[in-house]
Amino acid sequence: MNRKKLSYALKLFLAMVLIMFAAQSVLAGNSNPGIAPVKSSPGGNSYAEWGAKWAQWVLGIPPEQNPLFGNDVLVEQENCPIVFLSGTWLGSSTTSLTVKPNTRFYIPMLNYLTATIWDLEYGAAVAEMRGLDPNDLTDGELIQLAADNWLFEADITEITVEIDGVPVENPTQYGSVSEPFVVEDDALGFGLAEPGVLTAIASYAIILSPMQPGEHTIFVESYIDPSDDPPGFPGYYDEYEFDVTFVVTVEPGYASACD
Repeated sequence: MNRKKLSYALKLFLAMVLIMFAAQSVLAGNSNPGIAPVKSSPGGNSYAEWGAKWAQWVLGIPPEQNPLFGNDVLVEQENCPIVFLSGTWLGSSTTSLTVKPNTRFYIPMLNYLTATIWDLEYGAAVAEMRGLDPNDLTDGELIQLAADNWLFEADITEITVEIDGVPVENPTQYGSVSEPFVVEDDALGFGLAEPGVLTAIASYAIILSPMQPGEHTIFVESYIDPSDDPPGFPGYYDEYEFDVTFVVTVEPGYASACD
């Protein structure tokens, strides 16, 4: 695949997507004031940048310690000022944690990883569907297209989020696609931390403002319906369903890695 600069057509397309997505958020209004707007940069990073950092974090933790398998969600948390939470591969789980005041949370509702070792062909198909020449795009641009198509085009997701019993309105407005990145440590075993392997992540996630002292409950339920597979790629989307409850205690004076 030729590694040329991002074509004008792709730049124009991505700009149009961002404008449309921003317009949808404006129309929705400030319906979730405790959540950072998707176009903001909480903690100095965009939602897409935090998504890539979250992926590096979760991929770098071995299965016997990984929160995806129900283990301590605060393991290897060095991404202050925001603490990463995680869904589960166990189907359903409840996680309790204690943090100090002024803690913010990055909470993935549903993620989708694409990589050059398995998504180039699909990215090329997406490019052609959008009137682009795959030969004019780099490998990184192709896996971004694959991730972008899952996020913005595939009508396969159902997401419910409640914070202290209050539903988050229109949770899919909080979507972003990262720039391609190299996985530094793949302790989880996906085979991504190899030379030349680029990864991108499409994320539905929210970033919460600090909570008041006391106990709080965050509930996330997500479902992927694989019935809307892309043409020519049967079985491309896997069925996936989980729900996770986080019981968060905000305790003044509590010591943490961010101190």
